[in-house]
Amino acid sequence: MTALPLSVRVGLFAALAVLAVGTLIIGAREQWREGDIPGPQDARSWWRMARLLLPLEAAVGLVALVSAAALGGGGDASPRAEPVAAAAPGSPLLMTGGGPHLVPIAIAPGLPGANRVVVGVEDRDADGVLQPAAGVTGVLLRLACDGCGAAPSTVRLPAVGGGPWFAGTVTLAAGSWSISPVVEAASAVAIGSVTASIDAARPDDLLVGVPADLSGPFGSACQNHAAGVELALAAAGAGSSGRRPRVVLDDIAPGGAVAAIDRLAGVGVRLLAAPCGEAGTLGAVAGAATRLRLPLVGGLRSEGPSPYVWRTGVDQAAEGAALAAQVRSLGAASALVVSGPRPEQAAEAGAVEAALGREGVAHEGLAIAPGDDPAQLAARLRASNPAVLVLVATPRRALPLVEASTRAGWRPARGIVASSDLMSVSFAEDAAPYLDGTPLLVASELDPADAAARDYAVALRRLSPLRPPGIEGARGYYTGLVVDRAVAASGPDPSSERLEHALQTDFMGWDLGLFRLDWGATGGGPDRLAFFTPAGGGRFVRDGAPVAVG
Repeated sequence: MTALPLSVRVGLFAALAVLAVGTLIIGAREQWREGDIPGPQDARSWWRMARLLLPLEAAVGLVALVSAAALGGGGDASPRAEPVAAAAPGSPLLMTGGGPHLVPIAIAPGLPGANRVVVGVEDRDADGVLQPAAGVTGVLLRLACDGCGAAPSTVRLPAVGGGPWFAGTVTLAAGSWSISPVVEAASAVAIGSVTASIDAARPDDLLVGVPADLSGPFGSACQNHAAGVELALAAAGAGSSGRRPRVVLDDIAPGGAVAAIDRLAGVGVRLLAAPCGEAGTLGAVAGAATRLRLPLVGGLRSEGPSPYVWRTGVDQAAEGAALAAQVRSLGAASALVVSGPRPEQAAEAGAVEAALGREGVAHEGLAIAPGDDPAQLAARLRASNPAVLVLVATPRRALPLVEASTRAGWRPARGIVASSDLMSVSFAEDAAPYLDGTPLLVASELDPADAAARDYAVALRRLSPLRPPGIEGARGYYTGLVVDRAVAASGPDPSSERLEHALQTDFMGWDLGLFRLDWGATGGGPDRLAFFTPAGGGRFVRDGAPVAVG
């Protein structure tokens, strides 16, 4: 006989008990209202009867519960746990909320002593996309430590440039800290408290440094990227070498990338992961990592080969050729290639144009400079009227252009082909009203339908349900899986040298579904990508077979 799961049986028993109590109380109340119970004397009699009946009902319920367990034999008495991440102790990345606001908090480095605390205040717009909250003038942090002897304090964080960020330096002793933000606006909003464990590095910790633009223009994406790394390192099996990989942060926004890497080296990191920020900043991160001989695993795409830089993004020239081939597959006679202002975007756009030239497809280029008026750029698109528009830019640059083009009455007849910079749910959903059926094909080295991408989404829902999912977090998760494998392959005491050796020798042909690395002694990167089209509901579906780019 198949038994009901134990949790169901307990729930049924509890429901019956509550129903019994409720029936007795409601019956007594109604009798009292209708005059059947004249006063307190009879009420006391009713409660004496209840004290006799309720234990009897409980005993009957307990017998039924035990009988059900016995009849169930060896059946599965509890739901099967899903194999996803466990909570990471001492996480420097927190998320809370209150009123209409979501409030991400990053603590860098997240060790006892001076820490840069970065707090964001964001609201969801009508499409569910996070935007900087309007009217916020500052953030107060109420801090209280359990067991560290520090007196409760209140710190006001000033605004910092480039987004919805407020930041300051706070000295945090080792201990469990309650952090209660208050958003200063026309009406102050108290935000839910969160707990941060500020722990010194343990002997078995292997510190993984994440240098990221936590409080600048890329703050949201970079914090989600870092959170993905941490989710992967907290997953079952992480640290199988006997060392516990632990993320420590540094904010590159205030003092630059080189200073951030030097600070991370000073706290004893063995490896760097998931650098995030402007292209020039990422180049400085790569240079500092090479100088200090610290392996750097992350999504760098524009830097040249280095024995210490391990790329998880597709090479620009290879992706550019794949974008051009996709244009050709659409049967387009002409294309216009739009590039953002970042150097790696210009390089990729150049590769697209070169490949289109070899294919005999008429083409021209358009570079977006900071401060360009989207309406004027859209007028140029309409005048050119290409069959396909190729976008090699971030959502921040591409979306205003798509919107302005639609308002000007123009859409590309054969569709839009986009680089992996635009593999973003928020971009696809924001652009959908302006596309109005125009095909959008986006390149990506990750497939959202692969097992690792699904594991990321499940882990995020369980451990940080307020943090929105996205391609940045998924890419961080994949980077974390790479770091975990390198740590496991480096022996019981992984030094930077052993980690570097593992990265050189253990990742040739290593794959997580679509994502497949071909790393050797001279570097390398993902060797294939695919194109995806938005399918509504925050989903992307693959359009065609993977394309080799190795």
